[in-house]
Amino acid sequence: MAIKALSGLEPQWYEPPGQDEDEPKTRFELMPLNGRQFMSLTNALKADFITPDIDARADIALKYGLIGWENFCGKNGEDIKFSKDNIDLIPSSELTRIVDEIVICSSMGDEDRKNS
Repeated sequence: MAIKALSGLEPQWYEPPGQDEDEPKTRFELMPLNGRQFMSLTNALKADFITPDIDARADIALKYGLIGWENFCGKNGEDIKFSKDNIDLIPSSELTRIVDEIVICSSMGDEDRKNS
């Protein structure tokens, strides 16, 4: 059987759980990583098996996988425009969930992506 190219790598929205039902929900736009990007991510984990470089994993996932957001606001309710610099404003607990979601959606096969 011939090797088939990746397909179905389309952005998807991730809505973190636990948000107030009465307010507009914050959503993050995620792009599954392509083959080379995913290899860079897994290589960062394999580089030091005893102490994997989690920061490198997160940096790679966020660099390529987080491409936008909606309803992400500052302390006074002001809308924060998406930029790679503003990623640092996302709380670490949410960053962890976002990175996990990027890894999950990047690990899915074509059929899984169609059904999600």
